[in-house]
This record gives sequence, structure tokens and C-alpha cells, in this order.
Amino acid sequence: MANPSKVSFIIGAIILLSGFLFQSSASANLIVQIYSKWIFALGGLFILIGLLNLALGK
Repeated sequence: MANPSKVSFIIGAIILLSGFLFQSSASANLIVQIYSKWIFALGGLFILIGLLNLALGK
């Protein structure tokens, strides 16, 4: 079975990378800026979950 903290790190990194690619490829209108902020927040949340799992030793 996969380590939950590694899985969370990988998911968070993929979400953050897709957010960067989405923001750089799309035009700079307001809707894209709002969506990219939510994408970055979601990626950061997964990375924080991975850090918590790592700190708790799970």
C-alpha cells in the first residue's frame, strides 16, 4: 500500500503544476485568476495534508 503522505505530496504537486500551466496558458481575465487561486489553494491543502501525515508518522 502506498504511503499516504507521499500520495498527498504527489497529488498536491500535480495540482500546483496544473495551476501554473493553466495560469500561464490562459488569458489574464478575472475568471481565470479566481480559478487559479482555488487551484493553488487546493494544491497547498494536499501538500499540508501530506506534511501532517508525515509529522504524525502515518
